[in-house]
Amino acid sequence: MGTLLIGQADPDILTQIERLPRIPGVRWQREQRLVGFTEGQITAEMARRWNFPPQMVQALQRASDPMAEDGFSRLGAVVHLAGLLAEAPDAGAHSIADLPPDVIAVLRLDTQWMRNTFPDREKFVNVSRIVNNPR
Repeated sequence: MGTLLIGQADPDILTQIERLPRIPGVRWQREQRLVGFTEGQITAEMARRWNFPPQMVQALQRASDPMAEDGFSRLGAVVHLAGLLAEAPDAGAHSIADLPPDVIAVLRLDTQWMRNTFPDREKFVNVSRIVNNPR
């Protein structure tokens, strides 16, 4: 939702945010630098106004930096990892090794289990046609 609002408010800034290379995690840094907020923070504000549960609002708020000193969010850490995997080109079981060890540790995740149960790419929903070719 935050990305859609950024694009609606200023398509040129969204183009800068989306530019290559798209290294996992760098997008949040670009958003912060160009807009002053991350898409997660924008989405969190919308969720707060729509009366989402506080835990969800906090998770969205912290998704770009779940280990921030001002408050850890377990759900935010999970969203963080999901965001990194979503940004990874050709995400697969091998991508688990690239996830931040501090987040993995605080969530007490079993990386071997994660590698063994990572879904096949063929099972993912391909939305690239929609995302890359807006009307």
